[in-house]
Amino acid sequence: MVLNKKLEKKLWDDEISIIDELVMRSGFAKFNLKKIEGLEVFDEAKMRNSIQPLIAQLEELDSLDENTANSCKKYIIINLVTIIEDSFKGILKKQIDVYNGNVKSLFPAPYISIPISVFDSVKKDGFTKGAIIASNFNLQNPTVIDQTMSKVLNLNFFETIQEICSRKPDKEILIHDPYAVDADVSAFAESRNLLADTWTNFFELFDFRNRIIHSLSDIEIDKQEINCWILDTFWFIQIAEALSFAVGVINNKSFKELEKLEYFFGMKSSNIQSLILGKRDSYSQPTFKK
Repeated sequence: MVLNKKLEKKLWDDEISIIDELVMRSGFAKFNLKKIEGLEVFDEAKMRNSIQPLIAQLEELDSLDENTANSCKKYIIINLVTIIEDSFKGILKKQIDVYNGNVKSLFPAPYISIPISVFDSVKKDGFTKGAIIASNFNLQNPTVIDQTMSKVLNLNFFETIQEICSRKPDKEILIHDPYAVDADVSAFAESRNLLADTWTNFFELFDFRNRIIHSLSDIEIDKQEINCWILDTFWFIQIAEALSFAVGVINNKSFKELEKLEYFFGMKSSNIQSLILGKRDSYSQPTFKK
């Protein structure tokens, strides 16, 4: 059957529209070259340096008048979500580019539509597969974070993070915190476990951020709650990066590398491997619905 050009174009446009709609449902935004340029892999030092000033600002709240203190609280909340988004874009980029993460699972079709303008930039430094994909996911949304990371790591992401944070450290793990003097793993685990204890409250951070962005109303939030969000943000990102790294080295069969993660997981490397393989065995990739 020979199609006239108008009908052929309409069928092509309809197909692209359907694919684009399904892709958007997956959390992938339309291509934005500015988002791709300059996207780097996750940098732990950068994350720490971004959080530290927020802690300092929180400590100064009591010396501020009510209006200024309220503005400062809003600033901290917005920045925490931005730090999460930036960190997860870097983690996702690394998982795709370095560890060959499961990209196909992220999309409902074996292809996505790309504007012609992108072709002029793909040869630039930094325009990797991971950068193009990670920069265009809306990782300010916890549901998208969970779905995206679950698919690319091939395990239930949030569930695994919660389990890691809630575990007591293996008795034989006696490793010192590389960022603090004389801090043993039991103290580290106690601090990390706070994320498991405050998991539900932590995700209220995203709701507060959206309320601040989309309305001019003041917020009523306790200083202690914000302090908890700062700590939870730190551990959420740290454990997410450790989990992503662990999946990557297991994929590459570089099992010796898991020893570097014993401190963060509070487990011997063999137990880390068992945990992740068990989570992957019990996980089934979701199917896209039209």
